[in-house]
Amino acid sequence: MSKDKTDLSRTPRRTRAMTLALMLCLVLLTFMASGPVVQARAITGAEGAVEPPVVAKFTIDTKDFLTSQETILRTTLAEGSEATLMYVREWQIVQQPNPHWDVAASSGWVPFAEELPWTLSAQSGLHFVGVWVANAEHVTSLMTFKSLDFASLQLKDTPVGKDEVIPYLIYYETGVDVKVTLTPTSGNPDLYVWYPYNYEDADQTSSHPGLELEELTFTTTQAGIYVFMAHGIEASVYDLVISPEGGPNFILPGWGEPTRAAAFDQMPIFTEIGTDPITAGLAETPPLLWRKMFLSIVRN
Repeated sequence: MSKDKTDLSRTPRRTRAMTLALMLCLVLLTFMASGPVVQARAITGAEGAVEPPVVAKFTIDTKDFLTSQETILRTTLAEGSEATLMYVREWQIVQQPNPHWDVAASSGWVPFAEELPWTLSAQSGLHFVGVWVANAEHVTSLMTFKSLDFASLQLKDTPVGKDEVIPYLIYYETGVDVKVTLTPTSGNPDLYVWYPYNYEDADQTSSHPGLELEELTFTTTQAGIYVFMAHGIEASVYDLVISPEGGPNFILPGWGEPTRAAAFDQMPIFTEIGTDPITAGLAETPPLLWRKMFLSIVRN
């Protein structure tokens, strides 16, 4: 009886099935180990060179200052570029134990869409969202400032810890009348504003004791990114209104330049964490398994 079982396990059908299973495992492990994504360079095949897709424009919603987490991401490819897949990633600032950029959410590789609904993470302050795209040959784009955008989200009753700052970025054109109102509900938060290309002390400050209203008004003197910060003199809770909402601006003029990043010695938080995920070195292309080849072997 034992001999019969041994003979049965060696039948051609069983041997072929085991061999196929082993081959599939080896193929999958090979692609996982070798990192089969081809990033931002041309590849040459039977039909000639395949250029990487390029993102020409990427925006979050239609303005920079948001009071809702629900947004629409819009991706425009450069002329001549094609994409079948996209990967979206969101970053936010985490305050503890030390301020740093952290991944708030990722979409994984999903079918490419020019407009994609997206829910920002439930945290007030600055959010960056970026997109990578891949074409049918799985050649992927690189993250650039044209495929990265920011949004400044304000949720009701925002907490800020003692000595912490919560930044907001808004892009304005020249000649815009801006009004900022910070309403404390507990503690003692203050309000600061930096104009574009100012690397030193804040241009505007509102610092009243306790629960007094903090309010600033100004007219923009140049186009660029204006930095607003709520600072907790002590642990506080506040609401913030910035009008108009500004943006969106997808080129980020001057933002992320090494000279600008290095000059943030007087601007809280950015000198510690970097001005954005690209400058902080956190924009590495996510891996993409070559699923088309693997599935082809399975079907055969």
